[in-house]
Amino acid sequence: MAKKFLNDFKTYKFLNRKNETMKVPANRVALALTFIKGEHVQDWAYEVMKNMEDRLESTLNLMLETNEYHWDYFEDAFWDAFTDTSEREDADNKLQNLHMKDGNLDQYIAEFNQLSHLADRNDETRGLIPLFHQGLPYGLAQACMNQSKWPETIHQWQAAAREENKRYAIKKNLGLTRSPKDGKERKQQWKAALKGKSRDNSVPMEVDAAQTRHPLTEHQEKLKKEG
Repeated sequence: MAKKFLNDFKTYKFLNRKNETMKVPANRVALALTFIKGEHVQDWAYEVMKNMEDRLESTLNLMLETNEYHWDYFEDAFWDAFTDTSEREDADNKLQNLHMKDGNLDQYIAEFNQLSHLADRNDETRGLIPLFHQGLPYGLAQACMNQSKWPETIHQWQAAAREENKRYAIKKNLGLTRSPKDGKERKQQWKAALKGKSRDNSVPMEVDAAQTRHPLTEHQEKLKKEG
């Protein structure tokens, strides 16, 4: 609710940016305070207004009503008083455990960027990169690192992940990818074929005697018949 109030007022401020009240920071604060109502917040609103009046009427350090400090003070005080102080830590914890799910890379990147913002980790924070690639599937992270130019920033990593994910999707549609299950089944088929117990109706491999330089030995003939 606190975030919604401040966002709504900022929108209201933008729509009325040419109005004289909105142009003067002190008047803007006074207007915002008129929207803050309720017995539990009146004392806070009174203190904010009193502090601003003291700054405007001070004989030692007079501050003009046009000084943007009035609004900055109000905004900081509002955040400190009414927003969740543990939000940053909560977002950071979620960021540490975030992983891509169901192959949805776009959702993973969107959640990652949102949590990074809430955790107050800016784009230049080097710690973001290990967090990002540890949340990717191993194969996708490896594909990003195998690019000719290794991504160095979080934006480059996200762009590389999108590129490699798109490339994988195209290969998959063309039937050019292989899952671990495919490899396991192929291994079982080879084992069965070598034992003469093929698990399917495929024809065992044959050796073409015409392509050899010498006639097959008795042992080779035996191996050929056994498949």
